[in-house]
Amino acid sequence: MLIKNLQELKSYGAKRLIKEFPTKGWKLRTLNKLLRKLKDTGTTDRRTGSGRPAVRDKAIDEWRKRLHFCLSAKGGHFEHKL
Repeated sequence: MLIKNLQELKSYGAKRLIKEFPTKGWKLRTLNKLLRKLKDTGTTDRRTGSGRPAVRDKAIDEWRKRLHFCLSAKGGHFEHKL
């Protein structure tokens, strides 16, 4: 990552990065947070499990389960198996 290299090799701070790349539209606060995270963890990656839970995955799993029971019932009642 360019920011990581410039910060580590040339000791660029947030203000210097904004000055060098004015067209990026970066905010000082955002770059400071990013550089702090880079310094503390050595990476800018998100932690595993962070972010919103995948609601869509749960809905798809439920749909697959219902479809499976529907097909195995061969047109009969299947709601009691759920």
